[in-house]
Amino acid sequence: MSKVFRITPKRVKRSNGQVLTPDMSITVTTRSHTTTPFYNGAAEI
Repeated sequence: MSKVFRITPKRVKRSNGQVLTPDMSITVTTRSHTTTPFYNGAAEI
């Protein structure tokens, strides 16, 4: 069963030609049963 997380950046981030701003939100889907999408050492945006 997948879990879905909605993440909102705290500050402006530019990466690979994309710009993420605090008024945007990102939806992340994981395939494992976890309470946080950052359990495997992923860094915050």
